[in-house]
Amino acid sequence: MTTNLSLIVPAEQTHDERVGERIMTLMFRSRMTQTALGNMIGMSQSALARKLRGERKWTLDDLFAASAAFGVSISTLLGDNESPQPGGPVGGLGASVVGPAGIEPTTSTV
Repeated sequence: MTTNLSLIVPAEQTHDERVGERIMTLMFRSRMTQTALGNMIGMSQSALARKLRGERKWTLDDLFAASAAFGVSISTLLGDNESPQPGGPVGGLGASVVGPAGIEPTTSTV
C-alpha cells in the first residue's frame, strides 16, 4: 500500500503565517484578546484574525504597530529571536545579559 506523503507532511508556512504565529504567542503570554490588540494597532478584530491565520499580508505599518503594542522589536515578530516575550528588552528575548564569572562589579561596604 502506498501513502501520499503530501497529505501527511504539512506545507511550508508562509512568512505571514509565521508572523501571525509569533504575534499569537505574544498575545497568549500577555493574555490579550484579538479585539484588544486590534484596537491598539488600529484594525478590526476580524481583519486581525485573517492576518494571524496568514490569510492576509502584514504591512510594515502593521508590524511597527504590533511591535510597539508588545514592546518588542520588529525582528522579534519576523522570527529573528527564539522566544518572544512581551515587554522584554529590545529584541524580545526577555533575558538579561550576563557576563562571564569573575567580571562582577565590586560592592563597597562603606
